[in-house]
Amino acid sequence: TGDCKPNTSRGGPHVDKCSTPDLKITKTGPASVKFGETATYMIVVRNVGGGKVPRTAIHVTDPAVTTTELVFASVVQGDADMWLERGEAWEYRLAGEGKPPVTLTPSTCDPVTNTAFVKWFMPKKDDDDDKRPKSGGKGSKPAGHDSSTVTTAVICVPDLAITKVADKTSYRPGESITYTVTVTNVGPIPVPFSAIAVSDPTLAGLTLVGEPPTSLAPGASLTYKASRAATTADCGTISNIARVTLAEPEARERIRVLPEENLSNNS
Repeated sequence: TGDCKPNTSRGGPHVDKCSTPDLKITKTGPASVKFGETATYMIVVRNVGGGKVPRTAIHVTDPAVTTTELVFASVVQGDADMWLERGEAWEYRLAGEGKPPVTLTPSTCDPVTNTAFVKWFMPKKDDDDDKRPKSGGKGSKPAGHDSSTVTTAVICVPDLAITKVADKTSYRPGESITYTVTVTNVGPIPVPFSAIAVSDPTLAGLTLVGEPPTSLAPGASLTYKASRAATTADCGTISNIARVTLAEPEARERIRVLPEENLSNNS
């Protein structure tokens, strides 16, 4: 190819770069995943130089995923012998039954950045096409290395639900009505307390019960209480609505959460 050119530097030997292996690693994956979903990656090693490298001399790692070396999984380009020759490419996956792909499940809303590495060693003199290659063990001479990094954005979509109950089912004018409003995080991610806004236009002084948490964990709830007097205008059926919303867009940007997708349970 055009990448393989002889080295004719003054005073130096004539060295054909096409006879020297040069391995490049490429890691590909999704640009984004929702919080709680799993990102799946593909890792491919290609010989863009020349010559050939025995499979046992190629070492591929992805430290963010596993402390164990990745293993040869399939041929992307070329033949299926034990040598990675010029222009050939192999896919690497996790060791184990079925050779599963490399995956990561984000545990925060921060972007996930991880890097795959490849290093390879000089073939031993007694390696040839007629033998199973033995190179790559301790004592082999390092020949080169490469890396590839992927950054995956994590989309955090919260889901808050609200309920409102009165302390009894009927009242006379002048009696006090006490309401309990409960906000529950039914989504998959923690929601900062500072992003939660609870409103009820019919109740003044809606007050949180207890100390505010830093964030509302999935499955956790906040309880608010407020009271007002029943009036003659309330005769019949009293109907009022409490709502929970997230902070304004600017605040959401600062706290790294997106608007809710499910609004059916917000009032």
